Amino acid sequence: MGYSPFYFLAQTFKNIFRSKGMSLASVLVLMACLLVTGTFYTVNENLNYNLESLGQLNRILAYINEECPDEEIRAIKELVEEFDNVKSVKLISKEEALQDEMERLGEEYEEIFHLLMEEGDNPYRASLEIEYDQPEGVEELEELVAGIEGIDSVQSRADTAEKVVEVKNAISKIFIALMALLFAVSFFIIVTTVKLSMRERSKEISVMRYIGASGIFIAIPFLLEGLFIGGVAAGLALFIHQYIYTMIVSGVTKDFLGILSLLPPSTLTSELAVGFFLVALLTGLVGSIISLVRHISD
Repeated sequence: MGYSPFYFLAQTFKNIFRSKGMSLASVLVLMACLLVTGTFYTVNENLNYNLESLGQLNRILAYINEECPDEEIRAIKELVEEFDNVKSVKLISKEEALQDEMERLGEEYEEIFHLLMEEGDNPYRASLEIEYDQPEGVEELEELVAGIEGIDSVQSRADTAEKVVEVKNAISKIFIALMALLFAVSFFIIVTTVKLSMRERSKEISVMRYIGASGIFIAIPFLLEGLFIGGVAAGLALFIHQYIYTMIVSGVTKDFLGILSLLPPSTLTSELAVGFFLVALLTGLVGSIISLVRHISD
């Protein structure tokens, strides 16, 4: 018996239209699962992006006394670099601090900052940005830095970092539970869809076996059916996700409430496309294989 690709495609679409109700349900449930997965990925990527734009949270800011000469400031920096749990130390001058604040607040306050720069009235102080390795030793590191002569005050975002991690973990648990549930439902529906298709073609399959058709020849249309369901679900999920996310990005300002920024939709497209199609095609294929194995074992 010939292995024509057109025959396999024709049989695949016949199977889909014979059980169009279940096929549609398979596509919709798998699409919902992918949308949940994509939403979690997008939230996580935006959260990480904002943490990076905030200079991360695993850092301590040590403000230097305005009367400290440059030589003493460099000596303080070298001393801090020798402390345990210190990954890096960056010196931020008064001018750099003013410039960074002007860029952060944007054009609305640009004239005020330019006036301060022209008159030499800079309210900001030089500081050390200290990045640490382990959050467990932050309190001890803060005490050491605060005790250095020439350091006026020390600020840490350790509490905020801990809360952010807790929020991320909570979000992860919720989305993982939803994904597990939806994937289980997707598998069940795809298995049922393919199994119904095989039952409707049971007489035809019996005849094909009688005249010598191989198992792979009989199985290919059903495997393609699962792949087709997965591909359609992935395509629809990617389109809906990107459309909604684009609307959200265009509907808010560049810096939401002056705190959060959203990644451009184009930066997520390739990763989502690869992830959606890989997961959906694998789900459809595995669901079809399970149906075939059960049918053959019956």
